[in-house]
Amino acid sequence: TKFNDSDINAGFLELRNESLDKAICTFNMILKGNKENLQAYKGRGIAYCLLGDWKKAIDDLSFAINKGFEIEDLRKFRAIAYSAVG
Repeated sequence: TKFNDSDINAGFLELRNESLDKAICTFNMILKGNKENLQAYKGRGIAYCLLGDWKKAIDDLSFAINKGFEIEDLRKFRAIAYSAVG
């Protein structure tokens, strides 16, 4: 299945509505179809951070940042996750 911007938007809407598990499922489906979708890594990483799943948050946010997806919010969320794990 090919996912598009409306699928990404749906994932971020779920994230904003604090339906974090649904958001993660949506981003997982997007990544299953496109392993390089940096928006999906961003969204899933933020959701993991909000759930306190620090290791997964760091992995996803670092992947997006290392691929050149430079958004200051990503670094902030990643810093929160790093400080939580010590």
